[in-house]
Amino acid sequence: MRLLIVLVLCASAPARAEIARPWYRGFYAGVGVRDSFSPEEPFHAWAALSYRLGYRFARPAWGLDGSILNFQADFEEGLHTVARLVPYATFTRWTRLETWLGAGLSYGWIQGTVDRAIAKRRGEGLQAELVGGVELPIKLRCFLQGTVTFPFYDTYNLYRSKDSDVYVYALELAIGVRF
Repeated sequence: MRLLIVLVLCASAPARAEIARPWYRGFYAGVGVRDSFSPEEPFHAWAALSYRLGYRFARPAWGLDGSILNFQADFEEGLHTVARLVPYATFTRWTRLETWLGAGLSYGWIQGTVDRAIAKRRGEGLQAELVGGVELPIKLRCFLQGTVTFPFYDTYNLYRSKDSDVYVYALELAIGVRF
């Protein structure tokens, strides 16, 4: 019985001594490339730079990542996120690098001006976010993060006609710097 208790305590303990970070070390700024796709039509918006500000509340095995103003460089086209909250789990115990995977919700909009499948279409509302990332092992506090955004809404043309709805999702790859 004692052996079982010792094994449970060892398994629940951190893999290494955790260094407490000051609260202000959770703020970050990120820049990346985001592109939007549609599985229904040959839609592909042009990839554009995306920017964001955020805060990561980190614990040894989990955390919360909140970001705001995650916009693409071109406001006329693409997917833009006003606010996002993503709970995540870290996998530091099994890997040498600090890696994480999470899923959460965001609010944003997508619009297009290209002359193909999404011409003059727009949609807005809640979105699901699937996020994975890794801290880079360098002196600067940098990380790489990949995000897939699945809106809970379709895009419609300006006249809101029933046959104009198209489902669009977005992929993003970003690098961030924590302060």
